[in-house]
Amino acid sequence: MRKIYISILLVLSFANAYTQTDSDSLIFTTPLINISSSRISLTYEDSFIPIQTFDRNKIINSNGNHISDVLQKANNVFIKSYGGESSLKTISINGMNAEHTLLMINGTRLNTVQNSQFDLSLISNNNIESIEVMPSGGSSFFGSDAMSGVVNIMTFNNIKSGKPLRFGASAFMNIGSYNYKNYGLDFNSTSGKHSFKTSFNSEKSDDDFEYYYFNMAEDIKKRRTNNSFEKNDALVQYSYIGDNFILNLLSFYDYKTRHLPGVESGNTPMNARQTDEMWNSIVNLDRTFKNKNTFRASLNFQNYLMKYISAPSDDSYYRNLSATASASYQINTSKLRLLSGTDFLSAGITSGEIAGNKSRNVISLYSNLEYKILENLSVFPSARFENISDISKNVFTSKLGANYKPFNSGLIILRASAGNSFRAPTFNELYWKTGGNSNLLPERAFNLDAGILSEFEFAGDNSIEVNFNYISADNKILWIPGSGAYWSPVNIASSTSKVISIVMTSKKEFAKNCSLFLSANYSHNKSVKTSEDYPGDPSINKQLIYIPLDMIKVNAELKYKDSGVSIFGNFIGRRYSDYINTSSLKRVFLVDANIYTKIQIAMLKSRIAFEVNNITNLNYQLVAGYPMPMRTYKILITLSY
Repeated sequence: MRKIYISILLVLSFANAYTQTDSDSLIFTTPLINISSSRISLTYEDSFIPIQTFDRNKIINSNGNHISDVLQKANNVFIKSYGGESSLKTISINGMNAEHTLLMINGTRLNTVQNSQFDLSLISNNNIESIEVMPSGGSSFFGSDAMSGVVNIMTFNNIKSGKPLRFGASAFMNIGSYNYKNYGLDFNSTSGKHSFKTSFNSEKSDDDFEYYYFNMAEDIKKRRTNNSFEKNDALVQYSYIGDNFILNLLSFYDYKTRHLPGVESGNTPMNARQTDEMWNSIVNLDRTFKNKNTFRASLNFQNYLMKYISAPSDDSYYRNLSATASASYQINTSKLRLLSGTDFLSAGITSGEIAGNKSRNVISLYSNLEYKILENLSVFPSARFENISDISKNVFTSKLGANYKPFNSGLIILRASAGNSFRAPTFNELYWKTGGNSNLLPERAFNLDAGILSEFEFAGDNSIEVNFNYISADNKILWIPGSGAYWSPVNIASSTSKVISIVMTSKKEFAKNCSLFLSANYSHNKSVKTSEDYPGDPSINKQLIYIPLDMIKVNAELKYKDSGVSIFGNFIGRRYSDYINTSSLKRVFLVDANIYTKIQIAMLKSRIAFEVNNITNLNYQLVAGYPMPMRTYKILITLSY
């Protein structure tokens, strides 16, 4: 069966590749999903996966200052937060762990070879133009780590060339509870085909929020001390936009230092500190030819240093260096779009915790295809081959998707996909001095997705979507006790995730300047462990820890002219905090809200917003031992010219 499946992919990928014509009967309207669905741009209605996009307006009108605050609104997504503003924040999609979601910025990976993860609290919202979330395996497009989903963060907008010379500047100030302060400046200019932007942002807080701690007798009110943080970041980006040529350059620097109070146990907080310092530079180039074929290329260099100090003796550091290069060519005909290319990654790490200076080279060849079988039926085969140098492994992944419109319209859209994905073992797992296992194999997963989307008009523009996601993962890496005092990783774990989600949206224009947007989504996530760590293991067939069984997210936004109010409710169901499902965290329903207005006087524009988080003042935890803030407030003022 595997050979038949691969053969079908290869035949579809290269059939008709040379029957190219100058015409292109495929019509693609904005907004385009440029990266996440595949490397071929698609609209939401034409995609084979239910990708969710947050544009600049949705980002601005969301509470909070980091991408984690926006992503918590996404379908099938659970954000694990280990405290307040200062804490580590990771993502879980479709019941998998953070290392199984690939995070990208402008199409280049952020996950490190150190641990396959990235802390979402390190990226501020200030310079983000859009965020795309693909809740499905994407290794056949982007390689390792994309076992459960892909998140792509975009910093460039769709500026058109030919604009007259224009200068702009803005300044913002946010102040809030627990001595929270956030200041920023940015300058931009556009002239003809050139666009330039630079910005600086500074953020800090004592983050000593109040919460209740149960001491086995009663709830006592406490403050989260040793929890302050300070963060500074700077960005420079440039675009050249010609008639058939786009060049985007980005360089950003991020520095964050924070105290780590550790698990709340009723004792004195830890005396620990972590510093994250990251410099990332990206070059993206798109060239479209007269025959509408496209050449794309990108280069990326990332330097990421993480230092951890815990008095009196623990002092560790990890410096991740990586460089990537990618090139692809897309052929467009009346019935197909074929994109083929290559990726190259060179990564290395130096650390006092790793045995020696380790490096990894990954070379990949891939092919993505959209083939229009009928006017209302398209298929999307993709295949990718990778060679991973340090573990001497070749990995082949593939995926086949389909989009079918039975009525040749958006009234009913059926879509489905199936494929495999993987995660390469990390340097921590392979080469940790006191417990690494250099014989580890890549983790594997089989992904199956199916859904139905209906778009219709009834007292407004409405949509209803039902999706099913299935992930069967094996060869998963599990840390178990070794022969000595340390634990060691082995490939013995497996799990399955079955997720059913229902998403409803409605938008109503009451008058020329008044609109109401409503959205609601429900997801049921049954993610269980299907392997035994040892004979008689009681954790088999139990829900994975910290994966909510049920989530409900509701959002309402009322807008009148340049003013608006938004309310977001987030129900998070039972989360087990142990592997045998005997201990759990209580269900919570969180409510956040904001109100904003925009005022313009001559050439000066201002935006004033007021945010409230956790309106009902709940005392809760998302991860056991890490209390979350109760009710907090923020005032945001932005002036722009």
